[in-house]
Amino acid sequence: MDQTDVNISRWEELVTEVDKQVSSSKDKKHKAALSRSKVEILFAYTYPRLDVEVSKKMNHLLKAPFCIHPKTGKVCVPIDPEKPFEFDPDSVPTVKHLVDELNSGSDALKGEEWRITSLSGAVDDFMSFLEGLAISNRETLVAKTRGAAAQPSLAW
Repeated sequence: MDQTDVNISRWEELVTEVDKQVSSSKDKKHKAALSRSKVEILFAYTYPRLDVEVSKKMNHLLKAPFCIHPKTGKVCVPIDPEKPFEFDPDSVPTVKHLVDELNSGSDALKGEEWRITSLSGAVDDFMSFLEGLAISNRETLVAKTRGAAAQPSLAW
C-alpha cells in the first residue's frame, strides 16, 4: 500500500467517524459544527497560504497574482486553468524586463501602460477570471434575495 492509499483511508475514517457523531448528536449546534469541520479541515490543509516562509516548491508563486519573487525578480502571473500545460514558468516576465518595456514604450496609454508590456495577457486572463467570479457572485446573491423575498416573514 503506498502513501496515497494510507492518506485516503485516514481521511475516509475521519469522515466516517464525523458522520457517525453528526447522526448521533441531538444538539443542532454540535451537528453543524461537526459537519463544518470536514470543510474546515480540507480548507486548512489544502488551500494555498501566504506565509512568511516561502515554500521551496514550484507552486509557491500560485498563491498571489502579480507578486514579485524576491530572488529571481519574476512576476507571478495567473494561468488559465483550462490550459495548464501551455504555461511555461520560465517565460514569465521579470521586473527588469517590464521596466525596460515601459521605458521603451509609448506615452499614449496614460494610466494603462501595462497594455504594452508582456504582462498584458496575464492581466487580461485575470480580468476575465474576475468578471466570471463577479457574475457568479451576482447570480448567487440574486438567487438568495429572491428566495428570501419569497418567504413570508414579519420579522424585521
